[in-house]
Amino acid sequence: MKGFIRLFLCLAALLLCVAAASADTLFVTTQNGKTVNMRSGPGMKHKILMRIPNGYSVETEDELDPDGWLLCTYEGHRGYINGQYLSEAPGAINGYVVSGYMATVKPSSAGGYVNLREKPSKSAKVICKCYESDELIVLRSNGTWCLVYDTGSCDRGFIQDSFLEFKEEVDIEEIKFLLADTASMIPAAGKSSTSSASHSSSGSSQGKAEMVYCELCGGCYEAGNVFRNHICSGRSDPEPEMVYCELCGGWYEAGNVFRNHICSGRE
Repeated sequence: MKGFIRLFLCLAALLLCVAAASADTLFVTTQNGKTVNMRSGPGMKHKILMRIPNGYSVETEDELDPDGWLLCTYEGHRGYINGQYLSEAPGAINGYVVSGYMATVKPSSAGGYVNLREKPSKSAKVICKCYESDELIVLRSNGTWCLVYDTGSCDRGFIQDSFLEFKEEVDIEEIKFLLADTASMIPAAGKSSTSSASHSSSGSSQGKAEMVYCELCGGCYEAGNVFRNHICSGRSDPEPEMVYCELCGGWYEAGNVFRNHICSGRE
């Protein structure tokens, strides 16, 4: 009897593991690269819980409802996202396309090494050294720099494409878990990471600009006016926030549209 109970508990634990593993990983994909809303219910009339940047991953164990909404989990938060902004395959982020292949390190000199860096820049902090013939999984690439996973140290970082030699293709499904949170590692569009200093017309060197992380889009911007202009640029949300009118029972876009409706002189 004790043996039967032990077997039952083992099977139950196995079923729980299978259930936990059944969650699907989907990726936020917007045409304009902007954020997407997670809402408290399946529809635009529901409260916005948070905004998720383009390229970030969410988990779901649900299916699309008749109106195209999906119950998802993101960083411990649960809410509904419009299915048109989700895809099974991770898309390109700021020029970094999904690669999915195994490569070996090929230093410029025999027996040498190549630095794995935190950012795609020769001045970025070195995470570790990758030696000749070390195997790396190339997750994303922009043609110059590659975001890779070091199978030896289990680190992720950037390495120049010229120091890698293609070995074999890797099934994207097998590396989805490695791609799931790489969006935050990709530099913001239009921000160069290849130089550590800017120079004035007189040739004098200026200090490296301080960078600020944007919680709304997941990008990094130069502190000061650049970041301020980004925040105040009037970026439109793919799904405008809607407000319920207690007078007529209709839904209106928050802001001027709702204000004009209230002040339109309706009796």
